[in-house]
Amino acid sequence: QTQDVEEDLEPLQKKSSAAAAKSTNKEKGSPTPEEVLAQLLEISPRSTTEDYWDAKSKTWDMQGLQEDLALASNPEKLFEELLALSPGVLEEDYFDGKTWDVDGLRSDLEVSRAETSSNTEEGSYFNDKNGKWDTSGLEEDLERARKQAEEPKKEAKPRASKDQLKAEAMFAELCSLEKHQKEDYFDAENQEWDVDGLKEDLTLARSKASNKGGKKGG
Repeated sequence: QTQDVEEDLEPLQKKSSAAAAKSTNKEKGSPTPEEVLAQLLEISPRSTTEDYWDAKSKTWDMQGLQEDLALASNPEKLFEELLALSPGVLEEDYFDGKTWDVDGLRSDLEVSRAETSSNTEEGSYFNDKNGKWDTSGLEEDLERARKQAEEPKKEAKPRASKDQLKAEAMFAELCSLEKHQKEDYFDAENQEWDVDGLKEDLTLARSKASNKGGKKGG
């Protein structure tokens, strides 16, 4: 009988332990995924909720969020890596003297990484047998890489306003409480959020979550 009681208590102890850990995080001031995403959007507006929120499992990729925020917060490091992969890039293409085009940097860096990976897989441009370089192949691939690097810049979205950033954060919080689609609140054609609708649904979702919590506690 004692063993049965201990087995029954085990899941309760685990639940209590998890709740205590969550409470400790709050006390320590650990940021929520929504807060981290809001910070990232301030620096890199082209980041989206879908990049980090898994609707199926209803979980956040907190590690990815924090890593991307750390990278976006250090544009000089991003540019150094890009310069190492593409020596022809210029700092003034991404830095206007005051702010960095973090989205442009991240896009071009992804292209350069892909190009480098592709070249490594396909082999080098140096022929070990005759000791000669494939200069024509080098020039062709370099020109192609430059064109691809220019494409993300042309498609770059305008910097998000504070209202848009708030809406993104609100939507992220709503998704953490209930399952929703971005298109329910975001007009892609006009690049506008239904802020009023978001506020109403978020208030309802918070209320439901609070009621559930109250019932469980009772």
